[in-house]
Amino acid sequence: MKWLLFALVLIAVVALVIFKRRNNPTRDEGESFPYVLGDGLFSPAERSFLGVLDQAVGNDFRVFGKVRVADVVAVAKGTPKSLWQRAFNRISAKHFDYVLCNRSDLKPICAIELNDQSHAQDNRKGRDKFLEDVCAAAKLPLIFIPAQRSYTLPEVGQAIAGVIGRNGVVPAAVGLETVEQSPVFSTAPEVVSNAAADPVCPRCSSLMVRRVAKSGENAGKEFWGCTKFPACRGVVLL
Repeated sequence: MKWLLFALVLIAVVALVIFKRRNNPTRDEGESFPYVLGDGLFSPAERSFLGVLDQAVGNDFRVFGKVRVADVVAVAKGTPKSLWQRAFNRISAKHFDYVLCNRSDLKPICAIELNDQSHAQDNRKGRDKFLEDVCAAAKLPLIFIPAQRSYTLPEVGQAIAGVIGRNGVVPAAVGLETVEQSPVFSTAPEVVSNAAADPVCPRCSSLMVRRVAKSGENAGKEFWGCTKFPACRGVVLL
C-alpha cells in the first residue's frame, strides 16, 4: 500500500514538473545563444537613398524598409493546401527594400527595390523577375530604381508617380537640389533631369530617366536610360 502511495506521489510530482516546464519554458543549462546585434537594417547606400525617398514622397506617405514580402502579399484563399505552402515558402524568406504606404491607413501603395550591381547577376535577375510576377498578380506596383552617386528629388518623385500615378496616387516631388549619395558604383550615369512625358524602355517597358554619358565616345551627351539599370540597359538616344 505504501509503495502504491509513493508511486502516485512520484507520478504527481513528475506531472507537475512537466506542466511547469511547458508553461514556463526556461533556458536549459549549456544551451547556446550565439547572437550579436547587427550593423543596421540598411547598407550605407540604402540608408542614404531612404533619406531621399522620405523627402521625395512628401507628408502623405510613409516609407517602411526591409519589409517581408509575405507581410505585404498573401497567398489567395482557397488555394489547395500543398500549393499554398509552396507559394508561401517562396515569399516567406524574401523582402522588399522599401514599401510605400498611405499615411492614414498604412495600406501598401507600391514596393521599391534599389538596384546595385549585384542585380545584374543571373540569380538576382531571377529573383527580380519572380518579385515582378508576384507583384503583378497582387496588383502591387513594383519600382526598380538604380543605385547612383546622386539623385534629384524630382527624379525620384517622378519615377514613383510615373508608376503609381496611373492609380490616381501621385506623391509630391519637392525640391530641386541634388542630394549627394554614398558612392555605390563608379560607372553609374548622373541624372540631370526628368521630363513630364518620359518615354518607356523599349526593352522592358519601364519608366526611363534622362541621363548624361560620363565616358566613351558619347561622353557629355544626354540620353534616356531605363530606371531598372543595371538590370536593364535599355537606352533611347535624344
